Amino acid sequence: MGIDFRDVSYTHAKKTVMEHKAVGSITFSIPDGQFVAIMGPSGSGKTTLGLLCAGFLMPDTGLVYVDHIPTNSRKNRSALSNKVAYVSQFPEHQLFEETVFRDIRYGLRRKKYSEQEITGRVKDAMECVGLSFEAYKDRSPFQLSGGEQRRVALAGAVVLEPKILILDEPTAGLDPWTRGKFLALLTELQRTKPMTIVCITHHLQDALDYADRLVILNNGRLVYDLKPAEIRNVLEDPAIALSPTPLLRFRKELEIFFPGKIDSELIQENQLLAFITERLTRT
Repeated sequence: MGIDFRDVSYTHAKKTVMEHKAVGSITFSIPDGQFVAIMGPSGSGKTTLGLLCAGFLMPDTGLVYVDHIPTNSRKNRSALSNKVAYVSQFPEHQLFEETVFRDIRYGLRRKKYSEQEITGRVKDAMECVGLSFEAYKDRSPFQLSGGEQRRVALAGAVVLEPKILILDEPTAGLDPWTRGKFLALLTELQRTKPMTIVCITHHLQDALDYADRLVILNNGRLVYDLKPAEIRNVLEDPAIALSPTPLLRFRKELEIFFPGKIDSELIQENQLLAFITERLTRT
């Protein structure tokens, strides 16, 4: 089992005027190898849930297990750090070394690898995320574009070979083309280095295109746990504050012309284009 939440609650700023219950009585599991999108309106508890998944926060009540390891004990921190990698919403906050190479290798310094092994692992991680080793290794991470910084942060996570990768709004601020490339990279990583991916995002179409499952929060509560195709059944619920994407609206228009002929699972751009192409070739 990848991640298992059992009646988990967490409150920020306990016993202060800022006290706020961010997560309340959540129970769900994420099996090994799944790509899960965590969604919901601002302030719904998405980031807190991600930090609980990573073991960075310990629940006030309930239990979180990561690869069968309970996170509510500080003595398990080392074991958890070998299982989970976390990439924050602002990758520039995770980058601090003088060069890309030194930044990516940072997590390996305490492990018993030779310099040659470390160099090889950093090179492999950079190539996995689409960064040329020779072109980027000596560059300052602070002189890179937002998309490149995210790739460096991702390489710093991948180099640790985690079983679970957690990303908080990994495509925030990226243009649509760069966002698509980054998400395609994640699915390729999941395929080539079997891992569980938990992606916190507010981009519904991204979630529909790449995730196996949508976990939707509101006011710290889990309100929906769906397959992507099932989103069409709950979009009108004001609790989730999600609007139909242009693609879902297009699909709705297509249903007027092809009543009863569009499979309920067809919610991705390439699937709908294939459906239209197939229909056009018949005429």
